[in-house]
This record gives sequence, C-alpha cells and structure tokens, in this order.
Amino acid sequence: MSYTICFLLFGLFAADIVTSECMNGWIRFEDSCYIFGHNDVTFQDAQQFCEHFHCNLVNIGTRTEMAFLRSYLSELKAPKHWIGLTDVLIEDVWQLYPSEVSAPFVDWAHGEPNQGKTANCAAIWESYGYHMVNEPCSDRHFRAICEKPVETVSVVD
Repeated sequence: MSYTICFLLFGLFAADIVTSECMNGWIRFEDSCYIFGHNDVTFQDAQQFCEHFHCNLVNIGTRTEMAFLRSYLSELKAPKHWIGLTDVLIEDVWQLYPSEVSAPFVDWAHGEPNQGKTANCAAIWESYGYHMVNEPCSDRHFRAICEKPVETVSVVD
C-alpha cells in the first residue's frame, strides 16, 4: 500500500511542467510577446532592432490586437511606431513584413494611406488616434514595435 502511494506521489512531482511566458521587459498579449523600442529609427533600422531579439516588426492580424496596441501605446504616451506592413513591392498592395503575405487586417486613419509612392511603410501614430498611416521608410521619427510568439518552456522535475 505505501509503495503505491509513493509511486503516485512521485508521478505527480515528476510530471512535465509546461509554462508559456515572455522574457523580462516584454509585454504579453494573447499568444505573442511585444517589446517597444525607445529610439527613433528608420523602418529598416526598426526591423534590425527586432532581429536582434530574433523576431520581426509587429504583424497586426486582428482588430483585438490593434486595440491592445492602441491602448498600450496610449498609456505609454508613445507617439510614433513602425509596424511590419509595406507596399514597397506593389503600390497599394499592403503586405506583412518581412513575409510578404497579404495583410489580413488594416486599420488606416481617415484619409490614409495618402502619400503614394513616396511612403511605402506603415506606422501607428498618436496624432491619428493610433491608427495606421503610411510614411516614407527612411523617416527617422518612429520607434520599433517587435513581436514574437510566446515561448513554451518544459521543465521536468
């Protein structure tokens, strides 16, 4: 009898423990982790900043994700951020960057996109209610928003 109880208790403590978490300094929302840059950079420099963390500029896929980002940026009082969205390959065909997949969701500010061939990168801007705007990719007045999947860690005791 005592052997069976010990075996059952050992089984409980030896089970795999699986946790999903974001690294320190990152913000979790649903199945993604986000980090927000603090320096104004070009679109390409923003992507390089994200690559340093083994991720990419945020690819906003849903209205819910957009609402989360709008709320978080508003709380930060952070005015301008690059997102992973461009029409650099085909004018007016907005694709996720760097995957080149057609954007499943856009949330343009009123009148946007409005700069034609001179502005092929998308950003979120406080002055436009944290909706999407198109800007020249070389503009240095925006910060990065990076996104990567939540990491799943298995621990075996």
